[in-house]
Amino acid sequence: MLPVFVASGCWASTFTQAYRILSATDVGGVILKTTTLHPRKGNSSPNYVREADATFNRMGLPNGGIEHTSDIVRQIRQGEYAAFVKHKTVGVSVAYEDPNSFSETLERISAHTDVIDTVEVNMSCPNLSATGVKGVVGYDTFSIQLACIAIDAFCEREHRVRVGLKLPPYFDITIANKVGHIIGQSNRVEFITSCNSIPNLVPNVQEPRVMAGSGSSINKAVGLSNVFQMRRILPSRIGIYGCGGIRSAMDVYEYISAGADYVQIASGFLLEDTSASFEIDIPRVNKMLADMLERI
Repeated sequence: MLPVFVASGCWASTFTQAYRILSATDVGGVILKTTTLHPRKGNSSPNYVREADATFNRMGLPNGGIEHTSDIVRQIRQGEYAAFVKHKTVGVSVAYEDPNSFSETLERISAHTDVIDTVEVNMSCPNLSATGVKGVVGYDTFSIQLACIAIDAFCEREHRVRVGLKLPPYFDITIANKVGHIIGQSNRVEFITSCNSIPNLVPNVQEPRVMAGSGSSINKAVGLSNVFQMRRILPSRIGIYGCGGIRSAMDVYEYISAGADYVQIASGFLLEDTSASFEIDIPRVNKMLADMLERI
């Protein structure tokens, strides 16, 4: 099976979406759209735009809450067609909202560990700010430390669950070093995803002017740099999912060469025919994966 996964992003928020990509392609798995503890509406439109080869989104994490997301995983794992995807990863992405909400989210997950075995903690969304922290929580080392402490405690109880952190892009090696050393001291963090979209950019075509996170090829050099840095900081026991701007087998090769163990693809899998499309282009995905299988 290829080390290629569907990244948590604007897509994979329903059973139908997740099951379709799992059953119709050779991806190794899917990380569902990030969920919060309670249901959340997100931002009003316009909240997604394409500009040339880039995508920009300010969706604001619309989701049905952790119980709804857990039910999607259960439906995939125990439903009528479970046998077709039983060897693939179905990961849950959870937002780090604040220490108390995060602890409660992990407690809710404990009730579903018979079907949930992978949890990615989103520390990188600009739409959420932890208590006392303004902006992206992944830039606050204290929040990362608190998250790691909570993860260690959770995994002491739930041994079969893999938990990792989805990080924002780091442009300062000093901060990257601090973050890497904090994560490396955790006993139970098993992976990081590096990195999420570049936050707070302004698309040229958007009116009125708003800030949004970028996707697609604009992120590739940043993602490669972050993977390269983190592989040299983190202990080898912590795996790395490389993410950002991946659209070809060569992109995957470059991430693996930089130190990634796996890759995640988000906007690179989406249809390109409309500016607001959230549909996966299945034929293009299969063509990309076949090319990757041949070349990697």
